[in-house]
Amino acid sequence: MPRVVGFGHNSRPGEPMLPIKVLLVAIPEGATPALRVLSARAEALGPFDVAPVPTLRVPERLEHPRGASRRDAASVRPAGPGSIQEYDEDSVRDEKIYGRDADFPAAPVRLGRTGYLREQRYVEVLYSPLVFNSARKWARFFPDVQVEILFGDAIAGAIVRPSRPDPLFEEIYRQSLVNYEQGKLFRVGPGEAVGTMSAAPRIGGTDLASAGGSQPAGTASAAAGRYKLSVSQAGVYRLDYTYLQTNAPDLLQVDPGTLALSAEGVEIPISIQAAGGGSGELDGRFDTGDFLEFYGRPKSGPFALINYNYPDTFPDVFQANDFTDTQVYWLTSSGAPGSHRRTPAVSGAPQGSPPPIATDFEDTAVFDENNLLLPLDDNDPFYSIPSLLADSSQSTRDISLPLPGKAPATYTSTVTVRLRGGSSFDVNPDHRTIVWINNDTAGGANFPWDGEVIWVQSFPEPQSVLTNPTTIHFSLPGIAGVSLDHQYIDTVGDALTFSYPNQDVRFQVGGFSAAAPVIYEATRTLAGSPEADPVRITDAAVSGAPTTTFTFDVPRDASAGAPAVRTFAVLGPAAIRRPDAIGRAADPVLHDPTNGADIVVIAARSAVDASTGGALDNLLAFRASAQGLTSKVVFIDQIYDEFSDGLRDPNAIRTFLSYAFDNWKGPSGTARSPAFVLLVGDATSDYKNTLLRGDWVDQVPSQIMFARNSIFGYYASDNWLASFRGADQIPDVLLGRISTRTPAASAGVFDKIRRYEQSPPPGLWKGHVVLLAGDDKQPGNGDSVLFESIQNRLAATYFSASPYSLARSSASCNPGRPSCRTSGTGRSRPWVRPHSSRARTPRA
Repeated sequence: MPRVVGFGHNSRPGEPMLPIKVLLVAIPEGATPALRVLSARAEALGPFDVAPVPTLRVPERLEHPRGASRRDAASVRPAGPGSIQEYDEDSVRDEKIYGRDADFPAAPVRLGRTGYLREQRYVEVLYSPLVFNSARKWARFFPDVQVEILFGDAIAGAIVRPSRPDPLFEEIYRQSLVNYEQGKLFRVGPGEAVGTMSAAPRIGGTDLASAGGSQPAGTASAAAGRYKLSVSQAGVYRLDYTYLQTNAPDLLQVDPGTLALSAEGVEIPISIQAAGGGSGELDGRFDTGDFLEFYGRPKSGPFALINYNYPDTFPDVFQANDFTDTQVYWLTSSGAPGSHRRTPAVSGAPQGSPPPIATDFEDTAVFDENNLLLPLDDNDPFYSIPSLLADSSQSTRDISLPLPGKAPATYTSTVTVRLRGGSSFDVNPDHRTIVWINNDTAGGANFPWDGEVIWVQSFPEPQSVLTNPTTIHFSLPGIAGVSLDHQYIDTVGDALTFSYPNQDVRFQVGGFSAAAPVIYEATRTLAGSPEADPVRITDAAVSGAPTTTFTFDVPRDASAGAPAVRTFAVLGPAAIRRPDAIGRAADPVLHDPTNGADIVVIAARSAVDASTGGALDNLLAFRASAQGLTSKVVFIDQIYDEFSDGLRDPNAIRTFLSYAFDNWKGPSGTARSPAFVLLVGDATSDYKNTLLRGDWVDQVPSQIMFARNSIFGYYASDNWLASFRGADQIPDVLLGRISTRTPAASAGVFDKIRRYEQSPPPGLWKGHVVLLAGDDKQPGNGDSVLFESIQNRLAATYFSASPYSLARSSASCNPGRPSCRTSGTGRSRPWVRPHSSRARTPRA
């Protein structure tokens, strides 16, 4: 790999590993920058070849350590103690680049993307001093290139304006920007950036017009609160008089015609029914026999989204997007009676001339066990173990899938298996998998496939082979999930949700516990939302005892855009749900522009004591007296309620910080935007505790990123939370985290920081330096070689002998050190892979 001092290298696997430096050039707001080359001096390097950026390949991803690699040990980086993986680096050339007669990159200097460094808009300038042509096997070296950046059109007044100092960040601007002095003339102040996140977000359960926390105009009762309802399963939810009297008594005092339900800013249809079946809101009262009913769904969305896509330079990065299964519905009173969405009702009474009777319904049973976190790009990162290992006692596995209510129909089911490759070797294919159902060894599927990928395979299976339960047999490899389409005939758990083609049809569904049918069609969704736009089906005929059968007719939906398949939910009394939780939300305060702070502390209530005179209060008081920095403590649940509709979502922190940066002005209207953010509370990569850990917490979440070219496949990025101006990766505030879980532990850290700054302990500790490095020095690993050379050049007068054990390294750090630096590949427990260290102390 060619090296140039002061340059890194591009890191997209398969591309030539060439030196690169990214420079930031300040530009005005609204400018469309263009680059013009003024001069360039090139030196031909003659015959030349460049290795590609290696692709990280984990030969075997296992739940437990498993000895040496199958490949030559010299080419494998062995795993350290407690590690679960070993990995290779494959130099596989991207033929789209290596196979063409063209320079790579096309020019030594080019523009990258625009972004914001706090108040300074910038454009990246990518300088690649080495340009390589693989087909001709030569390269050109550009040691000197002169360019100019043209600003083009910009927002009026943005080119030149009075210099606006930003004292807390001025030195960062100076060190980061090529044209620091020029950039001072077009800083982008709070609220002035175009296309950032500065627009006021929704406050859960509050009209957009009430961003300051006051009730919207025209509300029926300013005294009624905002209530959060948590829902984690699809179904019909009912809030009767007793439930509301216990949990939301103030809502019983308002006209029920003013009650409204919303989720993620979209109003959800509800019905308010009387005990006799009619409307419960026409009389303007919520009577003892009335109830509120709605069709709810759990929170859903893609597992991950693209976060960073920079072709021809850096690898793709995906960000986690699946933070919770619990949807939050907001129940409020507002507006005039009759102004809110209500669930329509249609009669399903059996007709004299019956339509065709549906004898069974198609449904899908799913096995989805999750006990292993093993990310792969933007796919669901959780899988089922034990994995399957060839040539071992763990080469087969059976999965049992319940099929209650299976119909005795003549039907061909479809079995779909989703597998994740847990190994990648030089041979192709890596895997051969055999799947069969129950004792049908002549059926099933037998298929080869290759690599560390997600593989989906489907095959037919006669319904007659299926049983309750059905056994799916596997022979290799890692299992992600199984789905099986089959036919149902009866209710399960006093409920049946099913789909059926759009046609005139009569349904007869049996097995219910009592004669009180609740029937919904939940086919359509609300505009701009995954929430159901349901229809209640009334007047079903009831027959039988002690179990009952519900009979109802459904005509074909002939409306424009009618779906080909419709979805219905038929429920008995035992299947009617109540929310998982209900609670009154505090009035919104974070949108108040008179807020202001240099330091924003974002904490979990379970992790800090924010009372006056406590350790946190004392630390912030010291910051004010010693440094003149103002502060504000914000709790994470406040951020969720005001910036993500009550949903647990780390992006709510970004949205909040963006809003505070642009809108908080303090009581005087002249306060500085926040510059420092302290997160207090622990985080996790398993947002929903899918792995069912007993010690799980996610007090103040971090943003998890997924990257293919890494050992674990993921990492946590608090940096992303601080990068809220623009879509770039550069933070706009200085952000740190104290990962304590209890108020006592947090107080200990707060007091230690304050005492250290107020009265630094005396002694020689200021001259002690600890340098740690992974013992991973291999050919081409320049980082560890460079690290050792720096140590060896340090004056022996001040530094003494080296402990090479983990215990001695820890002991070297514990007494206090002004500098403790680690170089190496970090892991979940040790700082670096196979460990070595040097600690040096001043000689007397």
